[in-house]
Amino acid sequence: MTPTPTPLQFKDVVGRTDASLPAIIGSKETLRGLDATYVLGSGWTFHGGGGYFQLPSNTTTERTGGLLDIAKTWMQGQDTFRISLSDNSDNVNKFVETGTTGPLRVGAGVFEFTDQVTPHLRWLLTAGQSNTYQLTGGLPTLYDTADQTDLLYSVGTTSVDVNYHNAGPQFGTLSGASALSDRAGGAGTLSFATSPISQVQLGYGRDNVRSVFSSSTRTNAVFNMTPPHFPGIALTVERDTALSPGSDAITNSGNLVLNHSGLSSFTVTGNLTAAHDTLNPEAYSTQRTGVFTYQYANGPHTLGFGVNGTNTTSTSPSALVTTSVNYGFTFGGHSPPNTTGQPWTAGIRYFEMKLALSNANSQAPTAGSHADIFTGLLSWHMTPQLAPGLEANYSKTYMVFPLPGTTQNSFLRFRLDVNM
Repeated sequence: MTPTPTPLQFKDVVGRTDASLPAIIGSKETLRGLDATYVLGSGWTFHGGGGYFQLPSNTTTERTGGLLDIAKTWMQGQDTFRISLSDNSDNVNKFVETGTTGPLRVGAGVFEFTDQVTPHLRWLLTAGQSNTYQLTGGLPTLYDTADQTDLLYSVGTTSVDVNYHNAGPQFGTLSGASALSDRAGGAGTLSFATSPISQVQLGYGRDNVRSVFSSSTRTNAVFNMTPPHFPGIALTVERDTALSPGSDAITNSGNLVLNHSGLSSFTVTGNLTAAHDTLNPEAYSTQRTGVFTYQYANGPHTLGFGVNGTNTTSTSPSALVTTSVNYGFTFGGHSPPNTTGQPWTAGIRYFEMKLALSNANSQAPTAGSHADIFTGLLSWHMTPQLAPGLEANYSKTYMVFPLPGTTQNSFLRFRLDVNM
């Protein structure tokens, strides 16, 4: 089949950007430097970048590097072959010690192949190799591999997704949440509609750590229902296990959410989580949480209140109840100067007042207290991105036991909110 022509495109970014990369090495990388993408009408895409992968601080190391990504699509974009190369290196002179590993240089090469086998069946295969070179110490370079396959079947509202992955303990990755290293396992999800307004999703996943004896599983079921004239319902039940030397932990949880949106919106949440360790019977806990929030908006005025209660049963039981109320309003709206011929609408520049009052009551075997907190914020929205203001805070805490007493704190400070 002849690929559908796409127009020639070129895009470059100078500064901070998120560069897209294959999932097994991190899915994306935050890059501060130069990032460029060149797309041809024939289906070829060339992507490259270089600069700082991480900036230095008191707790982080300066890391620089580069990346190259080449992809070819056909069958109207349904099939894709992609090759990605990445290389990043710690700055030896600015390296921050956080463990036993010294400064490193890590390079990885990955390929991805996506094939739309049928209109309802899609297959993804990914594999890669990395090399990790220690910049000090004269130790040998470590080579390792990773692979991942994913099968997705979907018909209407029903879908099945099955995943298998296997990554060596020395496979070098970037910082994305999807990066694979030292793990082997798989996952599967089944999603289907039970009615025009409800859906069920079932999931199971298992991971084994390859370098040590350790494994974890996750089994969950989610039910969602969105009636047109009644609050929406979301019910989740989950069972997690974690097995390692000296520990065999099991966590069971259930979560129920009712929510309604509109001029008046509210949310009711109930959660129950029970955890125990077969090898450590004293490490049990049961936590119960209930939350209710309500918010009302009418023109420039907003009003809300909420209640949050948590009770934990364990070798160190505790309880916490928090109540809060908030009120806000805007005033003084006017149009800015007309310098472009297209003036802003009235109200873009305005004053805003936010007031909030909360009360927290906590109790534990060794301490109990009540705390009242009041906050107020008066801000002036000079532009949609810039708002200077004054913030006031007053708090008062009553210690009930073991030593009764009262403490008070307050402050008044200038505040500048920037929304870029």
